[in-house]
Amino acid sequence: AGHRSRPLAAWAAGVVGAIVIAGYGAARTAEVDAASARSPAIRVGVVQANLDVRAKETLGILTHRTHLAQTRRLLDEGDVDLVVWPESAYLRGIRGPLPVSSRPIVHDLPVPLLFGASSTTEVDGRKVKSNSALLAGEDGMIRDAYDKNLLIPLAESLPFTDAIPALAAIFPHAEEFAAASTVGALGFGPWRIATP
Repeated sequence: AGHRSRPLAAWAAGVVGAIVIAGYGAARTAEVDAASARSPAIRVGVVQANLDVRAKETLGILTHRTHLAQTRRLLDEGDVDLVVWPESAYLRGIRGPLPVSSRPIVHDLPVPLLFGASSTTEVDGRKVKSNSALLAGEDGMIRDAYDKNLLIPLAESLPFTDAIPALAAIFPHAEEFAAASTVGALGFGPWRIATP
């Protein structure tokens, strides 16, 4: 008397749905794999020095020199199309507007370099400081940059300092970067580079 019929229609719909999803996934994966196989290849070298952050008085010079030396060793091992350094590899900053020469940074490196640094530009008569990813070409010129738009509170920005000026004294090591309003990709030949 209390016997229920099995929901065969729901089971059938679930099986059909799973087959459709798996089929779409397989077709889409094949499309992406084919597009990847046709795209130009790029050889990227990543250099990340492991330095002690407690050596603050010499860290700026030491970090830069270490990244240069490690990049030269990387290039001795084989050709790369682009070298990537972290955002803390060059601590002295870049003064804009672009283009600017990166020769004080890259010295004689014969390869394009993507690296992080603070940058300063003048907007409406005031200096604006940004946390930037900069792309230097083989010729040593920086022509393209991405300015960070999501800043880390208390490290890259101090919220509420207009209302509570004493916050600057409480957090003396916090930077005052401006947040970018756009998120553009960096152009590198046929590729577009996005940074987190």
